[in-house]
Amino acid sequence: MPIDRISRLRDYGIFRNFTWPGDLSEFGRYNMIYGWNGSGKTMLSRLFCALGQRTPPSIGQASVRINGNDVNGDAFSQVTVPVRVFNRDFVNESVFRSSNAGWSIDRKP
Repeated sequence: MPIDRISRLRDYGIFRNFTWPGDLSEFGRYNMIYGWNGSGKTMLSRLFCALGQRTPPSIGQASVRINGNDVNGDAFSQVTVPVRVFNRDFVNESVFRSSNAGWSIDRKP
C-alpha cells in the first residue's frame, strides 16, 4: 500500500495552505526528505509517523493519497501503511530515553 503524495496540509506547522503541485512527481518506493532548517522536514516526518502509528496528526489538517485514494488525518486509524521514519524524535525515543537499558544521558540546553 504505497503513499502516493501528501494531497493537502492546512495549518500544519509551517504549512498553512499546501496542496501537492500537479507538476511534482509522486513519492517513490523509498524517499529521503532534506532541506534548509525551518523548511518543514520535522513536520513532514511527524505526519508520516502519525500515519504509521495510525493516529491523527496532533495539529492542523492533513490529507495523504494512498493507492489513489485521499485519506484525511482523522481516518489514519483505519489505514495500515508500512512507514519507517528515522528522525530526531526516533533517536530521542530509542537512544536517549532514561528507561532505556537503565541509563540516561544528561542533556543541557
